[in-house]
Amino acid sequence: MDTSKTTDIVKLLDSKSVIVVTHLKDMDGMCSAAISMHLFGERIAGVVFSDFEYDAIRDVYEILEKKSFKNGIVLFADLNFGDDALDLYKKIFEMLKSNGNAIIWLDHHKISSDAVKKTIERYADYAIAGENKEHCGAELVAEHIAKPLGLYDEKTKELAYLSHISDFALSDPKIDKKLIKASEAVASYLDNQEGIQEGLLKISKAVMNDPSRFDEDPFVNERARIYEEKQDLLKEELSKNVDSLTVKGHSILIGFNFSGSLQTNDGCSHLFEIGNATGNKPEMVIYFKVARGTGHIRVQNDSNIDSVPFAQSMKGNGHPKASAFPIPDDILDGLRSSGSKKDYAKNELISLIRKRLEEDLDPPKSTSKG
Repeated sequence: MDTSKTTDIVKLLDSKSVIVVTHLKDMDGMCSAAISMHLFGERIAGVVFSDFEYDAIRDVYEILEKKSFKNGIVLFADLNFGDDALDLYKKIFEMLKSNGNAIIWLDHHKISSDAVKKTIERYADYAIAGENKEHCGAELVAEHIAKPLGLYDEKTKELAYLSHISDFALSDPKIDKKLIKASEAVASYLDNQEGIQEGLLKISKAVMNDPSRFDEDPFVNERARIYEEKQDLLKEELSKNVDSLTVKGHSILIGFNFSGSLQTNDGCSHLFEIGNATGNKPEMVIYFKVARGTGHIRVQNDSNIDSVPFAQSMKGNGHPKASAFPIPDDILDGLRSSGSKKDYAKNELISLIRKRLEEDLDPPKSTSKG
């Protein structure tokens, strides 16, 4: 399910001021902000970082309400939402429209429902949304804004490439370490979000200022150090809280962090390493950040598992190889307790996962040639 609603983007943007709302958890969000700031310069009236979760979307509403932004452009990039946030997004869109603003919506995730699709189409003046295996959010900003404006330069190209490698979990030895450093800096805000808006803006500006050397920026290094200090302890805790499932012939590993959160790729990679070390290579891992109240899925490239139907059944969304979802509130309360109540909640969640996976997974692809 995708949607495309286009108009003359050059005429729409004209010389208006721009607020950018983008993803707070990854390099696609940082690069979406970086490209936008590079393109619009002094026309940028604000950058707001958000997420797919209801609380983060509510924070965006409050921030935008305080800004009282009028007669400009609000660009949403690399963001998605489900039916649970439908009324809240309608409230955001109606507030922006009542103040004379135009809305641009650029996203590459699967649209979760027909109601979400219709809402985007109703309120956005320009929209590209739906699963896109070629372009991530920052690349859509480059393609649909920078190129039509004649501003697609080497820096924009480099920023788009950084986001592509990071968001599609690819590898380039020339930039892998740089991306890890920036991702760790972003992840330092996972558990303590004090100053998150200002901090992520500093990270985005460092990426924008020098896409080749942002890993040398003092602030990026300081935030990465904060994350690295807790990394080993969290990996040790994760290793002690692992369960395995076999569903329809698929090997799946589930892991929990209770005291804090690893960066998603970091946590999922650690789970794959644990599974591989036992000789039972998992096709899919599910990493639970109890402190954040979220579950994160990663799927091996050679697996035919599509994680999206399962994630959507858990009120989440994402891509076939990488998705996320909220932990149900009643179970989350138990996971955040202790003793037998915590153990019961953990087993309840694993049982729910097994049930949903039984409903949503296809059997492994056949390897026979007959």
